[in-house]
Amino acid sequence: NYRAPHEMRADAPTRGTLVSDWLASASGGANGSENSSENSGENRSTDGGPHETPLAYLQRVAKTGDMYNGFNLLVGDWTRRELAWYCNRSNVAPALLTPGTHGISNAVLDTPWPKLVRKRAELSTLLTRNPMPPLERLIDLMRDPRVAPDDELPATGIALERERALSAAFIETPEYGTRGTTALRVVANAEMVSVAVAERSDDNGSHRIARPGDFERSFAFNVERQIA
Repeated sequence: NYRAPHEMRADAPTRGTLVSDWLASASGGANGSENSSENSGENRSTDGGPHETPLAYLQRVAKTGDMYNGFNLLVGDWTRRELAWYCNRSNVAPALLTPGTHGISNAVLDTPWPKLVRKRAELSTLLTRNPMPPLERLIDLMRDPRVAPDDELPATGIALERERALSAAFIETPEYGTRGTTALRVVANAEMVSVAVAERSDDNGSHRIARPGDFERSFAFNVERQIA
């Protein structure tokens, strides 16, 4: 979500469907759009139709982006090795991410908020030392409760005390906080994409935050690349 409390509209459509529509889309997606010529020969969706490219989907979303409250949306196709980004509060059109290390907080991609700058630099340093760090190490990197100095805080329209609390990568307040942290790694080889995911949660199933988080789960699977 893009943090702009004074722009929030109660009648705006839910942003969650932007994710599910991408996952379910085929031949133009769940909204019934006509198939774009860019889709020809692309990967097949679960119902057998050609799946949109990440960029084509975001270009379609951008046509009605003003309907929604502020959001960032990352859309990827691992078999194509493509990751695209769009923010409906940015003047930048949907675009494929360039190679490198990026970060998103509750603002436009790579906005230099203190926690983003710090975590992006730490990730870059970590990857320089070890291109394949354990997923647990990536999770530990993000579970950082340090807050930024007041003179470095952004001004997003909320009270200073809350701005200070939300400046941490791992947020802890009496009434609000980070519930879970997920690390994902995708490695593309010639004919296979290997995916590994790990999650550490501070929600023990009661929908209440319980520190320290002790609920962990992980997944690993391969995806066959089917590009003509």
